[in-house]
Amino acid sequence: MPLPRRMWAGSQFEFHSPLRVGDALTRTSTIHDVTEKSGRTGPLVFVKVRHEVRRAGETAVALTEFHDIVYREAANPDDAPPEPQPAPADAAWETRWVPDDVLLFRYSALTFNGHRIHYDRRYVTEVEGYPG
Repeated sequence: MPLPRRMWAGSQFEFHSPLRVGDALTRTSTIHDVTEKSGRTGPLVFVKVRHEVRRAGETAVALTEFHDIVYREAANPDDAPPEPQPAPADAAWETRWVPDDVLLFRYSALTFNGHRIHYDRRYVTEVEGYPG
């Protein structure tokens, strides 16, 4: 893939039979689809990977996951970050908090997302070019 920035874009799951803690599993992954697009930030490549999970020794699929991945160009340090979008002001209720590095790390752990942009603020701002 000629585009170096790889990001998770989504997943869809189909549970066909229960998986239990302690089950020995096998996973077979195949590329299901590749689509090239052009976005506001340049070329994009979307890859849909189909993962089939089976209990070891069984032929029936217990879980099917479609994992969507997007590839983008490397960040340009001269690019201006996008303007933040304010939340709607007419919500029925609201809770305010200031996220910090620990909360980001916990969220990333909860979602099993080990990408460096989810736990290293300096990397996010200095290498990836995000506003933090």
